[in-house]
Amino acid sequence: MYPNNPTHYLPPVGDPCYIYPIPFMPRQVMLANAYIPYQSFVDAYSLSEALMKGTLFPELFQPYVPEDKHWKGER
Repeated sequence: MYPNNPTHYLPPVGDPCYIYPIPFMPRQVMLANAYIPYQSFVDAYSLSEALMKGTLFPELFQPYVPEDKHWKGER
């Protein structure tokens, strides 16, 4: 494997639950810049469903549940 090859860190296609290592980080990191891990496209909502849910990607859909202790700072 090549440590500077970003494709080495791509998760298998079709496996949305695959946990992959932190991708390659540059040696000279600039302050206040975001470094986002690679993501693979697996599925998408229909346009009407995406407008109702606020996202096109099912992996990003996290509805607010007031009774959920996570939202109140409790674990």
